[in-house]
Amino acid sequence: MLLGRQTNVSAFLLERHKRLGKFSDLNNSILISQHAADVATDDDPVKLVILNNLSVSLQRRFDRLGELADLDGIVSSNQGLLKLMPDHHPSKSEQFHTLGMSLGRRFERRADLRDLDDSILMFRRAIELVPDGHLRKPMYFHNLAVALHHRFEHLGELHDIDDTIVANQFTVELTGPDDDLEAERVNNLSVSFYHRFELIGGLDDFDMAMALKQYAIELFPDNHPQKAEWQTQFALALGYQYERSGSLDDLEKNLSACRRALDLTPHGHPDMSDRLFDLGVSLVKRFRCLGELDDHESALSAYRSAADLMSDDYPAVNRLQELAELLSQRYHRLGILDDLQSAIKASRHAIELQLDEDPAKAQGLVAYAYYLDIRFQRLGGSEDLDNGIYAYQCALELTPDDDPNQSERLYIYGDLLGQRFMRQRRLDDIANSIAMKRCAIELLPDEDTKKLERLDGLAVAFNQRYEHYRDPDDLSHSISIFKHVIETSRGDHPAAKATQLKNLGERLHRRHERLGQLADLEDAISTYEHVLRLTSDDDPLCQGILADLGTMWHSRFDLFGIPNDLEIALSYERRSIELAPDGSSKKPIQIANYGRFLKSRFMRFTEVSDLNKAILTQKRALELMPDNDRDKLAVSSNFVETLQTRYRYLKDPDDLEPVEYYVAAAGQPLGDPLQCLKSVAQALRLLALGPHESSMLLLSAFSLLLNVIPEVVWLGYSLERRFAESSRIGEALTAAVSAVIRAKNLELALEGLEVGRTIVWSQVLSLRTPIDNLRDCRPDLALALQDLHALFLRRSESPLPLHTHTSAIVESGASENISDIFDTSAADQLRQLAIKYKQLLAEIRSCDGFGDFLRPKPFQHLMSGAEQSTNGPVIFVNIFNQCDALIIEGSSVRVKELPALSGTFVDKLSVIWQGYLQASNVRGRAVLNQSVAQSRKISGHVRVLEQLWTWIVRPIFEALDLVSASSGELVHITWCPTGSLTQLPLHAAGIYSESSGPRAFDFAVSSYTPSLTALLNCRAELASLHSAPSMLVVTQSETPGQKALPSVEDERVRIHQLLSETQISSTVLSDHEATVHAVHPALTQHSWVHLSCHASQNAHDPTQSAFHLHDGPLTLRTLMGTELVANAELAFLSACQTATGDWKIPEESAHLAAGMLAVGFKGVVASMWSIQDRDAPMVVEEYYKRLLELRRAGVVGKRETGAAHALHEAVKRLRADVGEQNFIRWAPFVHFGA
Repeated sequence: MLLGRQTNVSAFLLERHKRLGKFSDLNNSILISQHAADVATDDDPVKLVILNNLSVSLQRRFDRLGELADLDGIVSSNQGLLKLMPDHHPSKSEQFHTLGMSLGRRFERRADLRDLDDSILMFRRAIELVPDGHLRKPMYFHNLAVALHHRFEHLGELHDIDDTIVANQFTVELTGPDDDLEAERVNNLSVSFYHRFELIGGLDDFDMAMALKQYAIELFPDNHPQKAEWQTQFALALGYQYERSGSLDDLEKNLSACRRALDLTPHGHPDMSDRLFDLGVSLVKRFRCLGELDDHESALSAYRSAADLMSDDYPAVNRLQELAELLSQRYHRLGILDDLQSAIKASRHAIELQLDEDPAKAQGLVAYAYYLDIRFQRLGGSEDLDNGIYAYQCALELTPDDDPNQSERLYIYGDLLGQRFMRQRRLDDIANSIAMKRCAIELLPDEDTKKLERLDGLAVAFNQRYEHYRDPDDLSHSISIFKHVIETSRGDHPAAKATQLKNLGERLHRRHERLGQLADLEDAISTYEHVLRLTSDDDPLCQGILADLGTMWHSRFDLFGIPNDLEIALSYERRSIELAPDGSSKKPIQIANYGRFLKSRFMRFTEVSDLNKAILTQKRALELMPDNDRDKLAVSSNFVETLQTRYRYLKDPDDLEPVEYYVAAAGQPLGDPLQCLKSVAQALRLLALGPHESSMLLLSAFSLLLNVIPEVVWLGYSLERRFAESSRIGEALTAAVSAVIRAKNLELALEGLEVGRTIVWSQVLSLRTPIDNLRDCRPDLALALQDLHALFLRRSESPLPLHTHTSAIVESGASENISDIFDTSAADQLRQLAIKYKQLLAEIRSCDGFGDFLRPKPFQHLMSGAEQSTNGPVIFVNIFNQCDALIIEGSSVRVKELPALSGTFVDKLSVIWQGYLQASNVRGRAVLNQSVAQSRKISGHVRVLEQLWTWIVRPIFEALDLVSASSGELVHITWCPTGSLTQLPLHAAGIYSESSGPRAFDFAVSSYTPSLTALLNCRAELASLHSAPSMLVVTQSETPGQKALPSVEDERVRIHQLLSETQISSTVLSDHEATVHAVHPALTQHSWVHLSCHASQNAHDPTQSAFHLHDGPLTLRTLMGTELVANAELAFLSACQTATGDWKIPEESAHLAAGMLAVGFKGVVASMWSIQDRDAPMVVEEYYKRLLELRRAGVVGKRETGAAHALHEAVKRLRADVGEQNFIRWAPFVHFGA
């Protein structure tokens, strides 16, 4: 009774919920039903009603809330109903179907395959129980097919798709022709057949699927909303079949179906974009198959229409990329720039829509970069190149290491960087270009056909770097690669072989130009003539081959002077010009070379007609060249040289006028630094000679010279190479200074002397500059700079072989192992350091207050420093055709012309003096018999000293009013000579042929300095030294491999005696204690250093000039890598040749004395040539005695050391002992610094 009442209440509440929608009624109905079901027994007939009501109520709540617990309750209720129902119950089949549906829903939520299996079982039981003809039987089969299809999708089992087809077939058979569901059920059967086709590839299944799909579509009226969608599916299936079969008939059916789908889609439909895109895809397929341009145009139209309609979602990405590709293809076909612009826009839009996580984004970025590169090649806009490189950077960041596209992307990225380097000369670009190409090649197996092509590209990159750095190793790498490519690709097409041989020959010729090896030139000519035999006149390579052959034969003429070689060169060049079409970018340089060869013929045979024709030809070449042509600089230089040649022969002043060609061409931002230097030097020589009045032209040329110096003597080169490259600067600098002095611009002259001299030392000192101010403002940048400085200094300690590897290759005629090219060399690492350093300096200089950080000091700053120093005048002597002295006193600078002097004459004096030294055998600290020394006196050296006095020292002393001044305290003069004058003892100048003749030492105490900046730094740092000195004494009387120095022990004893009378602490390292390992660190721990040992100036490599210690040499290179010694003050180098320097690079002061200044010592006593062993103890004792006396008397200023005066007195004593005429013994002692 009670259960019946509860059942009625539950039913009432459910009904009221249905009518009024009160959710509480539904909940209460469920609670009552659940309670009734719990208490009802299975044999109570009312329990069936209770469970049915409970199932219905739970289903409504599940539909509302989606709670899994309700779904579990539904399944449980239905299972309970089936358990209570007898087999003959009329609703049992329906109940199996209902339970199957509930289990299917739970599978969709929980993905538990057991529910899906049970659902299928329930549907089968329902079908078994329902009689034939029952209206629900088609639905039961349909739901069974759906469940089977779900299981097929999860497990991929063939029997499930077979059973799905069977179930769908029964569904269709049981569906009447007037049933609204017929089309949908036919379509489901089509889908089932298609899936089985995809699984096992049976064409019967595909045909059945297509026929059923077409039949299903025909069952719908045209305005039915699903008809267009099914038509689209039909079209896509046909498209897939075409991809498998390649049958044009399938493609035509696909196109027809796509058009029909588009016709069925109403305007404004959200799928209109998709349908247009599908049509475009099919049209592209037919275009690729048949090549009909109309298909391409129609496809492009469809893609554009689709793009206009699409929303910014993921599917739009692929379509935008396809559109971009089509537009790019049409651009290549028709050259319409708008197509390319639109392709770039579409590609960029696609990238913006993609997330970084999308694996396809990297390829989208690559495509975008490709389109940008096409536009860059067309328009030359640097922004396109920059953006393309950035796109590749992003693509590589998104590319996994194991991606098969990694190698290609790295290579193309490297190629783009190489292109930018050739246009913008960003040094990091060429380094990264080579690194990327190396990585790309290393990723390829040897059998990959692309490897040789990419090796060829790497060789090109090495050649690009060579053209900038002029490093022969890069040329050798390039040559080795080309040889490897040629040897490995023997079966290549003749045209490809010709290109490879041409590349090899060109590099061989370049190496000949750099290293002068005849074998390279002969091989280059032989290789090119082989190439010429492989090419016809109409081959695009031919004109370039002929032009290069002309240049090579001209090089051979330069070597041997054989007239026939020159005629061959002219013949080849003439043929190349005839073949070159007007407008060819190479034609101007070919014309210019022809003019250069004509000039050579004039120089050989002096036919003026050749010279006139050469000038006209070179002028025509210049007129044809655009301003941004990289060859214009060299052509301009050759043109003006030719004009100068005619001026020398014909004396026409008009031939001196085109100096502006040099200046304008040298100002090209992408010019070769060496060629720029050459052009500027030529221009400055002309300007220095006159008669050129253009101050603006002079200032421009001078500015160009100062700007190109850091590029020629680049910090990224090894120390050896920087010293070697600095030799190119000297003459250009002295010409420039002479010209600006003539123009009365003394400020600029002084700045030029500071920037253009001691370049390497300035670089070394810049790495030791205190950065306290920067650390206060930007500690992050200060730390980064400090780290880079430390790395540079460590590099300075380890020498890089000066192209020894290259030389070995050239001498042996062998090629380096191709694998060696893939090792990152120390030179590469040094270049990278220099690039990072430049970038960091740019960042620092962008900070407020740091715009001039580590820049050369301007005139005002130099004069300010000089004004604070009251230690006597500083004298620059500039040696050129017209020589001058710049006299700096306080904050003023004035010029003293030296009209009787010329650079040529100074060179002669230097040669005479060096001959005198060689004849006197002064190569090392030695024990030299006095009679031998006297017997080797050469009268010419006396004339050298007298001419130094007459033409240089006396005019300067007269300008300083020293010669006529009454005797008193001697003035302290600091000399800063240039050119070959650095090899001559200005401090010893005088008239020695007369007993009372004037001598420089009678009027002044002389010192030397590598530069004004170095001197001012020494003086400024002295002002901050307050601690008591400590002294390191190093003595080496018997050095292994060197002559014994018996007086060294006497020298040590005398120093010890002097120091014992003072408060100066000392450390003594003698003989076997005096090792490099002991001495080098000790230098940094003492304020005074005395080195008594052998030393030498290395004529081949100045960085290997050294003090010879017990276990080996302490080299100039090591000193250059030494950390700055904060409290360093004085160094006495009681050794030979410590201030000799390298005659090839006189402006660099490449000697040990300058090295000690660079380490931080403020005053250094050194020797210009060898000193006698027995003289040293007396000079040393007298020097220290005088120095200590001066210090005790308090007469040494805050910005001086007293060393110059002490040495002056010590040498005076020696001179008195050995005689004034014995210059070899007293004149080598010199003082550097403060």
